[in-house]
Amino acid sequence: PNEVAGSALELGGRATIKANQDAGVLLLNLAGGGYAVSTEAFADLNSDRGSSLELWAISDSVEWQTLAGLVLDGPRPTLLYPSHARHNPHMLMLERAGVAGSNWNHIHPNFAMRSVHRSPAGYTGGVNAYSEADYLIHAWHHFVVVNRADGLLIYVDGELSGETQSAFNIDPENYKLLLGRLHTLGTSADARPWRGAIDEVSLYDRALSDEEVRRH
Repeated sequence: PNEVAGSALELGGRATIKANQDAGVLLLNLAGGGYAVSTEAFADLNSDRGSSLELWAISDSVEWQTLAGLVLDGPRPTLLYPSHARHNPHMLMLERAGVAGSNWNHIHPNFAMRSVHRSPAGYTGGVNAYSEADYLIHAWHHFVVVNRADGLLIYVDGELSGETQSAFNIDPENYKLLLGRLHTLGTSADARPWRGAIDEVSLYDRALSDEEVRRH
């Protein structure tokens, strides 16, 4: 159910809405996982205005998990992509990493947040930003990813926690918002299912300021 007018979300897998006073939270901690995906695609999320993704979430697992992402809309591109990748590629992702050193290609504190921007959307490469905040499990936290012309920023509980400078590539593609998994195909481990809950999701077609993030 929508708390604010806009795109509806379609639930998949074993995702449920748990009542919480007058609203609800997206519950994803049942066996088999689940997800929510916007029923419409959004334009102008990779423009010179930038974009921002904001939400509250709680994680109940120590595994590497995908919290949210902007997934390319339409048929999956077939050129120059890995043969094992059957899902549409991402332009922006927000994940919670595992124990430091568990993936040699990623340097971060224990259970830190990772954001990645790929333009054009893809399966590898791109720009990564990791939070300095660690042990982001078993408690509700406020996360914001800001993708702007000069870099990628990640905020944890209102404070800037990681930043990577980069050049910005603009593309005209449309993207769907996916919550709770890397992709919607099957229940395999490569989907990196989020175990926990998500609430108060907001998507912006511009870069939020430090002041706005703190106020939210």
